[in-house]
Amino acid sequence: MLAATTSRSCMTKNDSPIETPCNKVCVLDATCGLCIGCGRTAAEIGSWIGLTADERRRIMAELPERLAALPHPPRNT
Repeated sequence: MLAATTSRSCMTKNDSPIETPCNKVCVLDATCGLCIGCGRTAAEIGSWIGLTADERRRIMAELPERLAALPHPPRNT
């Protein structure tokens, strides 16, 4: 069973926190194009800081399902 993706906060240039699901396991699966650590696409990762809070929350809500569908889901740590 996979652990639920948790959100963390990182600080932006203006010192305001931004929620992120990043867990510092940044490896894109070549088959599906998703990060095996957080479940985001490269485009989502690259544009994350420019997304609205609502857009980030919508994506984060999809991540547990994406991670569960990976060909080789990450192990719980």
